[in-house]
Amino acid sequence: MKRETVKVLSKKLLLLLLLATASWAQTTQLIAGDVIVVNASAPVHPFPHFWEQMFGSGRAILSLRESYREDLRQVKRITAFKYVRFHAIFHDEVGIYDENDAGNPVYNFSYLDQIYDGLLANRVRPFVELSFMPKKLASKEIIQAFWYRPNVAPPKDWTKWDDLISQFTKHLIDRYGIDEVSQWYFEVWNEPNLDFWGGVPSQATYWNFTTTLRAP
Repeated sequence: MKRETVKVLSKKLLLLLLLATASWAQTTQLIAGDVIVVNASAPVHPFPHFWEQMFGSGRAILSLRESYREDLRQVKRITAFKYVRFHAIFHDEVGIYDENDAGNPVYNFSYLDQIYDGLLANRVRPFVELSFMPKKLASKEIIQAFWYRPNVAPPKDWTKWDDLISQFTKHLIDRYGIDEVSQWYFEVWNEPNLDFWGGVPSQATYWNFTTTLRAP
């Protein structure tokens, strides 16, 4: 190693040590000057480990594989997790949204039912992420870097997007019942603050998605 490099590393190490020492001294001073009182007889409250309740899991279509469901069963057997969250329930590979020759929406919930039926059969509920944009509903092609090429563009028609969400939600309630669906969680899109949202301007166009929160 060159002498110049050693000198630079030594200076950086010295700086880190000085910062750590100053931080320790400040912390020690604060602790020494304060009185911490612990009431051992005070009522106790459970500390919910909410992060243990859910797993993230690729994209929706994978859950149709028997190998996926076997893994799900094995994890459920040894843990108490309750929810699975995955991307791309509106991806074209799931086939929910299409348009006929006249441009009118056509819905097909066959794969959707198999996806959610499979989770519920294994005593796991979906954490529903509303994404990504179906090709025929997208205003343009803005492809995110995931290898399965999700389209992250806003819709070409916000009324059609609203109808998609309404039909999707109505189908869930019709199939599984409001008592069951009310125990699910719903998320509007995935990480719109990053490159998963292609609207311009980003924040203003994303907030149009608040219309998806209306009851069908």
